[in-house]
Amino acid sequence: DLLWTVQDWHYRYILLERRRASLQRVFEKAGEEMEEAQLEEVERCLAALHSAETQEACDDAEAKFRLHFPEDLRALRGESEGLKRAARQSHYSQFKRYKLGDLARAFGCTAYELGENLNSVYKKNEPTDPEDEPEKLAEAYIGRMEQFSTPEQVLKAARYMAAQEIAAEPGVRAVVRDIYWRHAVVSTNPTTAGRDMLDPFHVFGGVKHLRKKPMHAFTDDCFLRIVAAAKGGFLEYTVSVPDEVVPELVDEMNAMYTSESVSRQARAWNEQRFQALKSAITDVLFPVLRKEVEGRLFQEAREWVAQQMADKMWGKIAMAPWRTKVGRGAEREDEEEETEWVTEVRVLAIVHGGMTRESEPTVAVMVNPTGGVIDFVQLPNIAERGRSVVAEARREADQDRLRRFMEEHSPHVCVLGASSVECHYIKEHVLQTVFKIMEDNPRAIPDGVDTIHTVYADPAVPTLWENTSGQELKDYSCNVRKAVGLARYLQDPLMMWAATFENRAVLSLNIHPLQKHLGEEERYAMLERMMVTAVNQVSVDLTAAMMSEWKQATLQFVAGLGPRKARALLRSLTQAGAVGSRETVQMDLGPVVFTNCAAYIRVQPFGHNEDYNPLDATRIHPESYSFPVQMALDALDLEGTSDDAKRLAVERAMEEWHHVDELDLEVYASELEKRGEGLKLNTLQDIKRELRQPAEEVRRTYTEPTAAEQFILLTHETPDTLKEGKILQVRVTSVQLSKVCVALDTGLRGVISKEDLSDRSNETGFRLDSKVSQGMIVTARVLQGGIRDSGMPSEYTCDLACAGMQFKPNAYEFWEKFYNTDPYYAIPDISKEARPAAKASSSKKRFIARNIKHPSFKNVDMAESTKLLEQAEIGEFLIRPSGKGLMNLSLTMKFFHDVFFHVDIKEGGKDGKASANNLKLGKPLVINDEEYEDLDEVVARFVDPVVTNVKKMLKYRKFHAGGKAEVDAVVVQEKRRNQQTFSYRLSVCQERPGTFALTYVLANTPKHEYIAVRQDGFYYRTKTFPHAEKLITYFKQHAKEQPPRSSNAPSRSSR
Repeated sequence: DLLWTVQDWHYRYILLERRRASLQRVFEKAGEEMEEAQLEEVERCLAALHSAETQEACDDAEAKFRLHFPEDLRALRGESEGLKRAARQSHYSQFKRYKLGDLARAFGCTAYELGENLNSVYKKNEPTDPEDEPEKLAEAYIGRMEQFSTPEQVLKAARYMAAQEIAAEPGVRAVVRDIYWRHAVVSTNPTTAGRDMLDPFHVFGGVKHLRKKPMHAFTDDCFLRIVAAAKGGFLEYTVSVPDEVVPELVDEMNAMYTSESVSRQARAWNEQRFQALKSAITDVLFPVLRKEVEGRLFQEAREWVAQQMADKMWGKIAMAPWRTKVGRGAEREDEEEETEWVTEVRVLAIVHGGMTRESEPTVAVMVNPTGGVIDFVQLPNIAERGRSVVAEARREADQDRLRRFMEEHSPHVCVLGASSVECHYIKEHVLQTVFKIMEDNPRAIPDGVDTIHTVYADPAVPTLWENTSGQELKDYSCNVRKAVGLARYLQDPLMMWAATFENRAVLSLNIHPLQKHLGEEERYAMLERMMVTAVNQVSVDLTAAMMSEWKQATLQFVAGLGPRKARALLRSLTQAGAVGSRETVQMDLGPVVFTNCAAYIRVQPFGHNEDYNPLDATRIHPESYSFPVQMALDALDLEGTSDDAKRLAVERAMEEWHHVDELDLEVYASELEKRGEGLKLNTLQDIKRELRQPAEEVRRTYTEPTAAEQFILLTHETPDTLKEGKILQVRVTSVQLSKVCVALDTGLRGVISKEDLSDRSNETGFRLDSKVSQGMIVTARVLQGGIRDSGMPSEYTCDLACAGMQFKPNAYEFWEKFYNTDPYYAIPDISKEARPAAKASSSKKRFIARNIKHPSFKNVDMAESTKLLEQAEIGEFLIRPSGKGLMNLSLTMKFFHDVFFHVDIKEGGKDGKASANNLKLGKPLVINDEEYEDLDEVVARFVDPVVTNVKKMLKYRKFHAGGKAEVDAVVVQEKRRNQQTFSYRLSVCQERPGTFALTYVLANTPKHEYIAVRQDGFYYRTKTFPHAEKLITYFKQHAKEQPPRSSNAPSRSSR
């Protein structure tokens, strides 16, 4: 990391130097043609540029030059770029042309002198007060420009010029910048869309209510989330300094700018100076500095995310190939020197193919130690979970087939791609098979080990490799290639990660939730940096790369090579047929490139090669070969000058390493330092380790995914999709005596206990099946501590609750506090977060006012409700009294522009017998035969899902916003242009609020069908579809069939 940081700072310094040199040329060339009076300002610009140590300081020097000499800067830059641009004069240049600068200089203290005062410990320059008052001097300039008709207008222009000069002065900008950066704060507020979308569980939820968060408190990706949310229209943010800072800053600078005289003229000029100074700070400098702060925070947040991506990737690529210890003796595990490892690993890889007939079958592929395919077998029914006789027979047949396959090939390890929960059952069957082999045929267990290991692996990289593997294994099926990639991933994770950099496929991997907000080059550069670090720590076995094509992927990351030189080297070595030594590589690369990369390229002995140098198999640089040779001769007490003698001494030293271990390297390093060869102690220590074990593994031991990682891989639920407290739509799978079993979209099982099903669960006679039934879609909240992601995958469950109390405002506030722990996050007032109230009409009421306290309830009639929602966003709603009486309520929702959807809500019994109780809310509430505990549950389980479905349909690619006649014309014209086209459109049905119209043409005449929006999806042709895509797929398959007579429209609107 330190070397990469040095490189980053080097690049920044180079950019700074280039910019300084470019600006210096511009300034100096402009000064060659200027008059003596103007040269002083040019010299000051050059002085500011020479002392600039940051890009911001260069900006200051350029800002000053641009203000005073805009034409020269445009001319010089236009000339260098070969372009002529139309020039537009600034107000400052116009005022300067009419000699208004003379009046601005009458302010007494120039911008340069103010900068000197601010950067000195005392007031170095005292302003001189003119004898006449400002208005008197201003009279001389009246009429020079059309807008100069009064002294005040002239003074306003003079103040503007003074403010511009102050704001462009590098000395002033540096002081104000320091104060602004120290006190800058960021505040955010959600938009209307943000209030709906950014709940506490959203990735942007933690930044929607920040209050004056200081710049120094931004240490992670917070500002990147703010900017991303603002671009999405979810929030607005401001960067500013606290109100109390501005007066202090202005007063402090004013003391260095104004006169200390108390005469009437001095007081008048001081007022002009004060206004000019304040304008320079608040109107000119603050907007510039605000952009600087935003840019800096944005860049730091991007760098933080890029580093998080790099760290996560490092955890994957810095993992050694899978290996196992030789022998069964546990007593040897503590004796590191005696531990032997099985490095020639044969891998059996299994990829789950799916449970449908259309999907490829599950396959098991046997791969040899070099990554080559030996054999494969299909196991289509090994994940079968049925309990029927037929299902068990199919499963047992696959297990028997797998057993024979393993007995024939004796793998050291079996790896499973953890892609679904079914993989858990496959792993159980594999473990059973291994146990049976150990009992019935122990000779099938590989020599030197006591079992066949079974592990999980993340299939993401092998799957990506399969998609980009090109010609290799092209004759095999997709799942066989995936299995080969999985086996090779176990044999060398670094090699497989390197393969994903082909055509930048690695960028498609989901490494960080905010990675899409970084540029492609930015992401690739950071990931490439990690690969270069890992590959050069491990080094590349060039002999193995020549023997196996898939092992060539890391060569491009060797220091000094890169993709182009790596390809050229491989072509040259392939033509030669083999690589005998590092000297061969040197001839192909040349001396300079070879010097850069030699230590990271190893050459193993291959065949009979008498001239082979054993040091070529180490990470010792050829320039340092003399050191290990001398160490070997000294350790063995030998003498030799010939190459053979030196080679034999090194070979013997590697075999009898304990002699080398006895050497005093500090004495040897001291002698080398006396001979002028530099400090070599660290080099000698590295050489000593290489002689003990050449190219010793430096990566951490291969480990299976953790329990939490296995949960994510097997269930496809991530920390973003499944959080404690999050509200989900789940499907009821069974209703039992004391609990309700449900399934999430990903297939994860959930449980709703009786106590969490309803607020009325403790009432006598309450039955679970009175609340829910099998197949019903319900809205539920994930309970705190309810995610069970450890233990066996068969035990993965999620505890949920759908009682009314879970959807009340105080529950929302609890999760706001639970997740948003930033001290600068202001927990919103739930009552203010509710949908805005509106004034009711004063016309005659056609309903009985109700005594119901809820933020969404309004005592208005249907006409008033639609009027209140006219300017609201689509999906906004209110609940109101019903014209049907005191046992009903009505819900009015804005479905589309000028389309309002009215839903009848039936009320249950009411407490007490007093007449006043009739005005209160009855319980339970019923909508379309489904019960709800209270209005909060109606909003959470009915309104919010319906609104979500409406907005999804409005964003569908075939949605058309026009009326019926317009949509008919569109589909007819499209059909006429191309008779082969399946022409259809979706639109809002104006005549049936709450439904969408599906308009299509089979021959010449448009036909219409209707889709009702429900909380569990879209109701069409007596079927409910969770997504519009599935509905359209079904429609296309059955379009020519006669639709059923039953209407898809909802029940008649309530009054």
